[in-house]
This record gives sequence, C-alpha cells and structure tokens, in this order.
Amino acid sequence: MIFLLVLGAEILVLVPDLRTDGLHGFQSPTVLDLSARPVMVFDLDEKHEPLGVLYLGGNADLNVLYDPCVETVRFIPVGSSRVEHIKQVQYPSF
Repeated sequence: MIFLLVLGAEILVLVPDLRTDGLHGFQSPTVLDLSARPVMVFDLDEKHEPLGVLYLGGNADLNVLYDPCVETVRFIPVGSSRVEHIKQVQYPSF
C-alpha cells in the first residue's frame, strides 16, 4: 500500500521530471517503464535545423517529442525525419 501511495504521489503530484538527459524519478521510470531518451532529430527535407529533444515514443506515423528548452510537445512524421540518440539535449546559445 505504501508503495502505491509513493508511486501515485510521484506521478500525480510531482509529475514526471523531464530533464535534458532524460526522465528522472524515484520509481516511475523503472516501475512503469516510462522513458524519455535524448535524441537529435534531422529533417530529411532540410527545411528545419537539427533539433535536440526528448523522444517520448511514437507509432508507425508520428514521433512524439518533448522539447525541454521551450517546454513543448512536438509531433513529427516518421518518414520525413531521422532520429539519432545523444547523451544530453543542449540548450541553444543565443
């Protein structure tokens, strides 16, 4: 019962901790098999610059990505992009 309370508090109250190197948390990443892998997304049409984001998942059509720099979720078509794993998302220098 205590385990469920701690897990529920971590997910519902604290929310997942998405950092530039992925998902952090006391129990949720391991127990619920949640992940957020840092990746670099390259546009195959060369319309956009490469983008460092966290890969949350996807399906055959779309990749679901979270940009920790601007705190937004992006949906990118699988066929128009290439994804490479990196160690950490780098914030752009202005």
